[in-house]
Amino acid sequence: MTLNLIDELLSKFINSQHDLESLVDEISEIIKQVQAVDFTKLPNDKKIEADLLVLYAINSLYFINLRIKHVDSDFVKVELKRIQETMKKFKQTKDKLTIMPRLDKDASKRFVRNALWTPPESDTPCDKKTKDIPPVSKKTKFDADGNVIEETITIL
Repeated sequence: MTLNLIDELLSKFINSQHDLESLVDEISEIIKQVQAVDFTKLPNDKKIEADLLVLYAINSLYFINLRIKHVDSDFVKVELKRIQETMKKFKQTKDKLTIMPRLDKDASKRFVRNALWTPPESDTPCDKKTKDIPPVSKKTKFDADGNVIEETITIL
């Protein structure tokens, strides 16, 4: 009975060791990919995001290491919470910049230009007719029954 238990535990340990080795290989591949990227050419928001991600990953691994060794890791928890709060603030700032409405300068220039537009002086027959006629003001007075009492036409 104990021999089977020992064999089972040994096989689980060997499997976990293989899993750990494959995990280390995957992490080393990711590190190679990250090192291939030139961070100086990235925009600031991507740099901040990458730095926060690396910081959180390192602190998490350190926290796991301390937990495995049965060492008090409260100070690392506090640091991880600080990093999480910073990540939330960064996300809020990023969302604020992307969601906030922006002024379309070209569209506003078109609006102003078209609002200030005046029609050019033209010599069409229709325009000449309306220019020669003076503006007229017509006033009409009515009695209680609705009959016209007085009508005045004034040329302005």
